[in-house]
Amino acid sequence: ASPHHFRLKPSDIRRMWQADLIFWVGPKFESFLNQQIQRIFTDKSVVSLGRGLITLEGDAHIWLDPLLAVEIGQRIALSLIAIDSKNSVKYEENLENWLKKMNLLDNQLTLLFATAKSPAYILQHRSLDYFEDRYKLTHLAIINSGAEHQTSVKNLLVIDGLLASGQAKCVVLEPGFPQNLVTTLNISERSHIFTFDPLMHDAVDY
Repeated sequence: ASPHHFRLKPSDIRRMWQADLIFWVGPKFESFLNQQIQRIFTDKSVVSLGRGLITLEGDAHIWLDPLLAVEIGQRIALSLIAIDSKNSVKYEENLENWLKKMNLLDNQLTLLFATAKSPAYILQHRSLDYFEDRYKLTHLAIINSGAEHQTSVKNLLVIDGLLASGQAKCVVLEPGFPQNLVTTLNISERSHIFTFDPLMHDAVDY
């Protein structure tokens, strides 16, 4: 489920109370957790992964910057070691592997965007600020740019114009994007569609 519309179920709340450690990005991203975090904070160890890292207004997808993902991994590992020291070696090994993968990914992306022509793309919603900031990219427009990640007729006309003129070579859509808008904007006929899940629901391992 999208964090923008997610609602905690009683079973979710029970699991939170039973947890030894709670990780969250922070109130700017998982606003649905604010009330429960305030209630649990006195009894549980709550780690805000976004504290000090969320520096761009309007976007909290910090993990999409590989170097910020390194810092997130370090915070997670140190927090786990603090409450489960007997498994510290395993946590340290996992962290080392994570750091290697993220640094390799950053090097590959830096090289890719340094040598490739700047892509002309439209985003479904604002989720790539940290990725764009890291690799000096700029989107042409955002489809769901309004409050509650909705769009407007005026904005759709701008999107339509970018697609009709051929300026937008790619449209980055997330799973669950309304098919009626794909049809209305005739996206598949006028641009390449790239499906991207910023929450990586289907990720097994990296």
